[in-house]
Amino acid sequence: MREARCFGAWQRFLQRGTRYRDHVANRQAGTLRTCLQQWVKMKQLRASDGAKVAQLSLCWQKAGNMALFSSVPGGATAHGLRLMAAARVLPQEQGQGSLQEACRKLALQRVLLLWRTRLSQRQQAE
Repeated sequence: MREARCFGAWQRFLQRGTRYRDHVANRQAGTLRTCLQQWVKMKQLRASDGAKVAQLSLCWQKAGNMALFSSVPGGATAHGLRLMAAARVLPQEQGQGSLQEACRKLALQRVLLLWRTRLSQRQQAE
């Protein structure tokens, strides 16, 4: 009888250990999944930002407000920031208001996503 109780206790001990390991593995997988999702969102945003900045640049060029810019790898984001600065300085002409607003929205979206990512990373570090 005593052996049966010892065996039962040993079996419950092993089951608790297995459940704990499964729980830890699930949490780690969830954290990894979240990190990968954030990484994918950042990559998608950067790709879409590059396309948006290129479209905005073409609109500006068609409007005669900007010269062609050199296509340097990674320069699309820097160019987008220059567009934002130029949008604040240039006078309001026909059709320019919506372009300026698009530049502002693009910059705000980038800042918000960066802030959310950093907040999430800080919370995970704690």
